[in-house]
Amino acid sequence: MGCRTLKSFVSIRRKLITKVMIIISLIYLTVLSAVLFKDFRALNKNLKKSENTIAAELIARGATLARNNAIALTRMVEDNSFGDIRRLVSETVKNDDGIAYGIFMGTDRRPWAFADKNDTDGTPISMEPLDDNLSKWASKIKKVTHTGFDVKDQAIIEFAAPVFIDEEIAGIIRYAFSTLRMKAQIDEVKSDGKDNRNLTILIILALGTLSMIGSYLSIRLVAGQIVTPIGKLVTSTRIITDGNYNEKVNSETNDEIGSLAIDVDIMRRSIKGLTDNLEQKVLDRTAKLQKANEEIASLNAKLSEENLRLGAELDVAKQIQEMVLPSRDEQKSIAGLDVAGSMRPADEVGGDYYDVLASGDSVKFGIGDVTGHGLKAGVMMLMAQTSIRTLQEAGEADPIRLLNIVNRTLFQNIQRMGADKNMTLSIVDCKNGKAVLSGQHEELLLVRKDGKGEFINTMDLGFPIALEPDIRDFVGSTSIDLAKGDGFVLFTDGIPEAENINGEYYGAQRLKNIVCDNWNKSASDIEKVVLADIEKYVGNQTMFDDITLVVVKQL
Repeated sequence: MGCRTLKSFVSIRRKLITKVMIIISLIYLTVLSAVLFKDFRALNKNLKKSENTIAAELIARGATLARNNAIALTRMVEDNSFGDIRRLVSETVKNDDGIAYGIFMGTDRRPWAFADKNDTDGTPISMEPLDDNLSKWASKIKKVTHTGFDVKDQAIIEFAAPVFIDEEIAGIIRYAFSTLRMKAQIDEVKSDGKDNRNLTILIILALGTLSMIGSYLSIRLVAGQIVTPIGKLVTSTRIITDGNYNEKVNSETNDEIGSLAIDVDIMRRSIKGLTDNLEQKVLDRTAKLQKANEEIASLNAKLSEENLRLGAELDVAKQIQEMVLPSRDEQKSIAGLDVAGSMRPADEVGGDYYDVLASGDSVKFGIGDVTGHGLKAGVMMLMAQTSIRTLQEAGEADPIRLLNIVNRTLFQNIQRMGADKNMTLSIVDCKNGKAVLSGQHEELLLVRKDGKGEFINTMDLGFPIALEPDIRDFVGSTSIDLAKGDGFVLFTDGIPEAENINGEYYGAQRLKNIVCDNWNKSASDIEKVVLADIEKYVGNQTMFDDITLVVVKQL
């Protein structure tokens, strides 16, 4: 019997209705937003226009009144008819509900007439000059004007007009209009605009709701017509899933669903045909798998034996390599020099070479690096060590002949081995406070007794060993004087190319700094400090190359 693995079944009909309704809702919300945005924008625009119109009407009215009063007051002022002036101001304030007060004052700001809603006889309380800001403002005007520009934010707007006699200002008539009526008109415009907006929103919401209901009913009807054939197809596939391959899957439509029903029926017939002979196929495949497993087991056994053999060979090569390296006692026994050296292979067998060869009053220090590491690199290192020691014992003192003979020997052996290997090699011959450097390898770090160091390049002093059959023309040498406390450091590229967790190299400059900073110590202590600093720098990173270090100090 088959089993359904769906966590929760959701019908296609429900998905179709839901997704289409979401799309319709988004379209409706988009249209609603656009209409409301346009309506709000138009409402704000009309409201702003109405506010400006109402404010402009008030300003025009106040300016006209002040101008007309100024003309009427000209003859009164000229005749000093204070009673007529006061009656004009008083009647104007009394007859206009929008005026808060009226003042006629001289150019010295003394009030000749004053009237407000509580005191309408036009007689001022005092004839002292008015000292408020509005009076100071009015005393400086030259034509009809009013206070401020944003009239909607002011409680009153004062209009003032100068009264001229013979082109000279004889006084100023001032009327203050209240903005309460103007603001009431503006509020009424706003209220009407909001009512219209709310009515528009209500109509859109009603139409949208009816559209959504109609869309939902239409989608349910269409979804039912689409999903019914799918439901029948699902029923047929469940019968096949339960193992009944005899029930035919019928195609009731001529669309993609009908095509799918035909494909499912073809699949049913194919499965039925495969099931009829499945048992025999399983037996045949099981037999083939068993045979393959037996072959794999045999290969694994051979591979294990080969790994054990190679492991034993590497172990022997490693032991031989460690045997031929100069021991600590051998390094300490060299007269006149303080020597310390070591090699740390990256694999079981390293490709780095170093040696200390003492003969009479001469001591040779060899340093080299075979390309790569592993068994073949270790064998080449042993061949180089053996060749150099043999020539040392034979009394060969010329560095050019020594390096050329070693090169010929290793070149022939590498060709015989069929190995793609070569090595860098430098020899330092120390005798009576003088060191002769020859051969191409990493730079030699020369350090004076005061701790100052410099690198000596070896690129022009030799050629890679075992790369060409004859290198006599490429080998040269340079001589270095060593006073008491002077010395040098030999190293392989595993030190400057050691990487930290960020992929940054240790670098030759860092090596130089730590050696020079600790040059007052013994050669053994300098070696320990350098190796400890490399380990700290590298951290848990894997060492990808052999590390060899030799420290020599003149006693």
